[in-house]
Amino acid sequence: MPNVSKEYVGPERRWTPRYLTVGPISLPYVDRDKAIATIRRSFVDGHQLCVAFCNSNTLLQALRSPSYAETLSSFLLLNDGIGVDICSYLFKGRPFTDNLNGTDFIPDLLSDAVPGRSVFLLGAEPQWIGSSSQKIAEQFPKCRIVGSHHGYFGPDEVDHIIAKINRASPDILLVGLGNPLQEQFIAKYAPRIRARVLIGVGAFLDFSAGKVARAPEMLRRWRLEWLFRLAQEPGRLGRRYTFDVIAFLYAVTRLRVTMRPGSEAEFPAAYRNGRLRPTLREAAMGRSASLVDAPGSQAEFPDAFGDAPLSPALHETEIDRPVSLSDA
Repeated sequence: MPNVSKEYVGPERRWTPRYLTVGPISLPYVDRDKAIATIRRSFVDGHQLCVAFCNSNTLLQALRSPSYAETLSSFLLLNDGIGVDICSYLFKGRPFTDNLNGTDFIPDLLSDAVPGRSVFLLGAEPQWIGSSSQKIAEQFPKCRIVGSHHGYFGPDEVDHIIAKINRASPDILLVGLGNPLQEQFIAKYAPRIRARVLIGVGAFLDFSAGKVARAPEMLRRWRLEWLFRLAQEPGRLGRRYTFDVIAFLYAVTRLRVTMRPGSEAEFPAAYRNGRLRPTLREAAMGRSASLVDAPGSQAEFPDAFGDAPLSPALHETEIDRPVSLSDA
C-alpha cells in the first residue's frame, strides 16, 4: 500500500520556490513538463500522490468551505483557467507559466507515459464509461486500461468499487465525479486504494467518450472554452460561469485593494457567497478587510459516500481560521 502523507510535500516543493498560496491551498508556478515530471517521479519514490486542477470555481468553493479547503491541502494542485491567472496577476504581478487544465493535461500525461502504465477509470455515466475506456485505450496505446466503473453509485457500493480498483492495482486512477465530489472521494479513500497516483479529472471522461464536444481550437487558444461549454450546458454551468465568476473576481479584487503594502491578506475561512466587507472596528483601525458571512448561508456539499461526512459541519464552517495569500 502506498504511503499517504497528511500534507503534500512532493518533489516540486524542492524544484520551485514560487507559489500562489491561499491558506492551505498552494498553486505552484510550474510548467507542463515539470508538472508531468512531478507525477512520474511518484511512481518510483514510494509516495502516493493526489492531484487536482484548481480553477476559479474550485478556489471560490474552498474560500466558502474550510472543510473543502482542508481537503485540497493534501493535493498537488495545478492551475486551471484564466480565473486563477487573474488572481496571480493581482497578487504576484505575473501569470502562471502554462494553463494546466485537466482536459489537455491528462492526454499529455498519458502520451508521455512509459509503455505498460496501467490506468483505471472511475466516473462518467453508465452508458458512456465503456466508450470512454475504449477511446482512451485507442488514443494512448502505451497505457493499459485495467478497469473502469461509472460514477453513479451509492454509499453501499463504495467498498465493492475500492475492491475492484485494488484487484486491478492501477498505476493511475482517474476520478471523474465532478467538483468537489471527486476531490472529497479521493481524499477520503486514498489510504484504502492501491494506486500510485489519483487524479480528479472533471469532465475528461465525458470528452473522451464523445458525450461532450471540445471547443474549436481558436476558442481554446483565446481562453474562451468556458463560453463554448456554457452554450452547451447552460442549465448545469450557468451559475458557475456567471454569478460565481463575478463573486470570485469581486472577492479577490477587493481583497487585493484592501491589502496594506507588505502585509498578508487575512480573512476568516468561514467566508461564503463571495462577500467582502470590513468590519467597523477594522475600518476604524485601518486593518486589512475581513470576509464576512452572508446571513443564514452555509456552504454544503452533498455527501454521496455514506458514513464519514464529506460536507462541512455547521460548527466547522463557523470557525474563523485565518487564511493568507502570500508567498510560500
